[in-house]
Amino acid sequence: MKSSTLPSFALSIGVIWIIAFAPKAAATTFFEQAFVCPIGGEEFTAAVVGSNTTFGSRPDGRPYSPLPVYPITECPGNGFLIFQDEWTDEELAILEAAVETREYQQMRAEETPYYRLWWLAGQVDAPAHILARHLMVASWETDGNIARKTRYQQAFADAVASLDRTAETGNWFWLSLRAANARRELGQFEAAETEFAAVEQSLPAISEEREREYTVEFLTVQRQLIAEGNAASEPVTLVPAMSAIFRCVLAGNDLTESEVQACQSDDVQEAIAGYTARTSDGARLSGVEAIRHVAARNQNNH
Repeated sequence: MKSSTLPSFALSIGVIWIIAFAPKAAATTFFEQAFVCPIGGEEFTAAVVGSNTTFGSRPDGRPYSPLPVYPITECPGNGFLIFQDEWTDEELAILEAAVETREYQQMRAEETPYYRLWWLAGQVDAPAHILARHLMVASWETDGNIARKTRYQQAFADAVASLDRTAETGNWFWLSLRAANARRELGQFEAAETEFAAVEQSLPAISEEREREYTVEFLTVQRQLIAEGNAASEPVTLVPAMSAIFRCVLAGNDLTESEVQACQSDDVQEAIAGYTARTSDGARLSGVEAIRHVAARNQNNH
């Protein structure tokens, strides 16, 4: 039986996605700002985000946005990341020694900025939930490097597993929700289900009804994906229609049963039919042909 719509939360995000990608609404602005590196005193200028737009997120928490990950101001010379406004003398001494290590300097070539931020913040004993969040964001930065993303997601899931469970939900609750998804993406389905079950026990503590309903539906869809052995980062049933169209068209036999049904929904079919693109010589493409063309072009660019 054909499903007429995606799940309600995916539909609502999809509507926002379409609105946000109208030309006037998708602006991300920057401005130049002068900095003095707290370590070494180097003077430099860097672009700082003035405004940005977000409109929903992937199951791993990565926003749908022109700028999904905010850049961290970095001292050009030594690579120190300016991740807070003030430090104590003791913290600066620790961080200076850390930045000068061969380990950190090698990270500049091999790791993402937020992974390096996690490492630096750990040197000065940042709170565990903040360190876990840095690892989560680091995993958003490396979609194109599967081995590195796997390593980051595992580190994130392990970091969240060590967090103290808080009665007020808060940090533990939301990070655990994302960590359980990370385990699903890693193919650790039994561990993912265990973590989702633990999160579910805290649902009564969510005072906002709409937020609670969203979380219940999110958990329901995640469990369906786990039952199907689906480790996709953007499963059709958990993303807006305008994002789902690429997986629907390109994934073929990799789609699981719930995704196949979602791909036949009116929302997704209309999004596929309405998708357009132009070739390098100006020819206009639409529908499946346009989606395949854009996917191939993006693949070649990487």
